[in-house]
Amino acid sequence: MLKQTLLFIILSAFTFQYSYCCSCVKEPLCQFINTDNAIFAFEGKVIDTRIYDSLNIAVYIEVKNRIKDLPLATDTIKLYGKLGEATCDVNVIRRFPINQEFLIVLGQYNSNQFINNPDSLEENYWEYYPSLCSLLYLTKEGKDYIGSVNYQSSKYPVNQIHELLNYCKGCNSNPLKIYPNPSTNGNINIIVADYFTPQIEEVSIINVLGINISEHLFYNQPFDQIQLQNLENGTYFINIKTDKENCSYPIIINKQP
Repeated sequence: MLKQTLLFIILSAFTFQYSYCCSCVKEPLCQFINTDNAIFAFEGKVIDTRIYDSLNIAVYIEVKNRIKDLPLATDTIKLYGKLGEATCDVNVIRRFPINQEFLIVLGQYNSNQFINNPDSLEENYWEYYPSLCSLLYLTKEGKDYIGSVNYQSSKYPVNQIHELLNYCKGCNSNPLKIYPNPSTNGNINIIVADYFTPQIEEVSIINVLGINISEHLFYNQPFDQIQLQNLENGTYFINIKTDKENCSYPIIINKQP
């Protein structure tokens, strides 16, 4: 009995260390895509796997839809990892099983690891070694994506995720200032830096599912204030319709008690 108790304590301590030695806070989907840290975002399907040894495993993913493109990325890419995830490495075979489809966002390279490809003479794929902190993905199941788009995991219809991705892009011409962000009182100010470019016609508030929840006419250009005190705390998008384009900006409502 004593031996069993000691074994349980040892295993518990190992599990605690294994689970918590890699700690990072993931950004919401659109915010991550829009950062310089995100280098490639795409939808794809796992078509093959390799286990060279416990410290060198890989999956092959066919890229089907490029959301944030990386010109160097080939139509099939190869992701590397390890069977263990104790040091922020990724068990790519467990997380990305063969024949499964995903939406994947890859951040900056894991500079602590080097790619070792025993098949390099026969292959010509773009290769990448992700870490748990530089990886965000949604798993496709039927007509839904499962994963986190806003700090918590949930199920989202694929068409809603595609709609959400439409709001991930900001303005090409960007003379707008939106502040404070996060907003601690529910008020968001919008300033047009150049009165003549662009002319704002309408402002809409979109939730993380891509649903339009309110609309506002922009009366007092070049400055106006949008009052959103009735919204719950969370991430939203301000969709701005101008005389030249439609564009969106992520905003965070974090009202204080």
